Amino acid sequence: MISSDSATDYDTSTTTNKVVTSTVQHRLQTIAHERNLAAQEKLRNNRERNREHAKNTRMRKKAYVERLKITVDELCRERDTLVSERATSANLMVEIHSKRVDVLRSLFALRASYHVNQRRELWSSLLDECCFTCRLPVTPYQSFPSSEVQVSNCQRTIVGVDAMMNDVASNAVFLDSIVNRQRYPKGKIKFHYKLVTDETPIAGNQLMAR
Repeated sequence: MISSDSATDYDTSTTTNKVVTSTVQHRLQTIAHERNLAAQEKLRNNRERNREHAKNTRMRKKAYVERLKITVDELCRERDTLVSERATSANLMVEIHSKRVDVLRSLFALRASYHVNQRRELWSSLLDECCFTCRLPVTPYQSFPSSEVQVSNCQRTIVGVDAMMNDVASNAVFLDSIVNRQRYPKGKIKFHYKLVTDETPIAGNQLMAR
């Protein structure tokens, strides 16, 4: 037979155990809930961080592409400028070459049509008074000042308009001297120059003709 005191103690102990069990279960549930919330928060933070990282990556990529576009545009403009400058320079060189060849043709035509009364203005309109020079081979059939001769390379240098006119006059005297006056008392030798333009190189302000 169980006494009432023992029954009371048993009930109290059982109740206490139930309370403790309930508290532990509640605590476990709370911990599990907190962990679940922490995991969700961590996942949410990771997603937010990933979105922010993706956004920053897109912005950096966009900025990089924009810089590349600007660089490409600048390089294209620079290329176009260089192409235009080269084309302009090439056209200028062609124009200069053409003008110099024209001057050379006029010079040869004037040299071939020399006569005693030829005006100096015709020559000075073609040749620079102070800077013109012409190099010719030394020839035994024509007279010229010894000051023009460079013995080392068997050349002579004509300087200035008057020296060129003197050389042309000397050449005319030579041509006149080879005419047989007994047979051709009024005979004259005519000649002309043929300029090979493909073999007329230009270096700076110098031009060589054949």
